[in-house]
Amino acid sequence: TSSRDMRIKSIEKGGKTHSVSKLKAKLDKVFSLWVKERDNWTCITCGKFSRDPHMMNAGHYVSRRHHSLRWDERNVHAQCAGCNCFKGGAMDDYALALQEKYGEGILKELNQLKNQTKQWKAGELLELIERYKV
Repeated sequence: TSSRDMRIKSIEKGGKTHSVSKLKAKLDKVFSLWVKERDNWTCITCGKFSRDPHMMNAGHYVSRRHHSLRWDERNVHAQCAGCNCFKGGAMDDYALALQEKYGEGILKELNQLKNQTKQWKAGELLELIERYKV
């Protein structure tokens, strides 16, 4: 198997080949919308409500570069652009909101999980896309 083939990591489904990178992008979109709907388009850190998709983001407490938590429902919440982008995620307020919502151990648990290596397979991503479609 060539290194190019290994990088692509694609599968055959319904006559289409799905690359892992394209599936991640698709999952990011459907998961983001699902998160905003779940949280009633209300910012976890300041309480602002907005149905404008440009004003409300899916804010990650632990950066989405940590693949083990990228689509973890406890790590991602609706967050206004002001808090997510301009206040760097408003991390102090985010941490307090997470503790209130999930209990005292959540920050420690997320911190431990972020160090786990996760290689997503195309089939897993397809399942998550179906699960989070709104």
